[in-house]
Amino acid sequence: APRTPSSDLNSPSKTPASPASPSPIRRPSSSATPPSWSKGGEQYALASLSEMELVYYLALLRFVIQGAGVEVIQWRKELEAVLTLSLAFEERSGVVSHRVNKGASKLLRATIHSLITARPKESRSVPAAQWNDPAWQQTHYKSWGNVVSMEEAQIEWREPTDEGLQWASDLAAKYVQGPMDKLRRFLATATAAPPTPEKGGKKSAAEAL
Repeated sequence: APRTPSSDLNSPSKTPASPASPSPIRRPSSSATPPSWSKGGEQYALASLSEMELVYYLALLRFVIQGAGVEVIQWRKELEAVLTLSLAFEERSGVVSHRVNKGASKLLRATIHSLITARPKESRSVPAAQWNDPAWQQTHYKSWGNVVSMEEAQIEWREPTDEGLQWASDLAAKYVQGPMDKLRRFLATATAAPPTPEKGGKKSAAEAL
């Protein structure tokens, strides 16, 4: 069955149990440096991790969220903090990390997709009563490859909620709309008829943005 994100991993008020397993997000300590992000009275900052470590934790979080559905709503503030800080993470001063930005973008995509799609609550091909039957569990291999109807499988669905759909819309407006508008302006400039060259040259499509 799909698992929901662990509150121990995402809660800003908790610290990792072991230094070997740092959480990608924490409350900033007195010695923490910007950037930080705050919402609802809580302030967040990324843990002091390398670029590749952040990419690794973003991937873990993405795989959990892909199967969690609307359950991710209860970690809304923490997820928005991870997205905002990761998208702005710099590999060096003034240079946004392409790797971390890509990992955060994949996390954003997975979150929106999880909020707006319907999916089975469990991954099984037989009714729950049969699945939990100890006798069947001992000989489950005998039913491998059997085809069952949707009615026989008795699938329970995790469906989008109004709150989840609204948050997905908010995420798209906050993180997707701006880059899409910039891309449209770039395409409009790049495909426009080239102006007559003037003395001193002309700006490129990227400079025009």
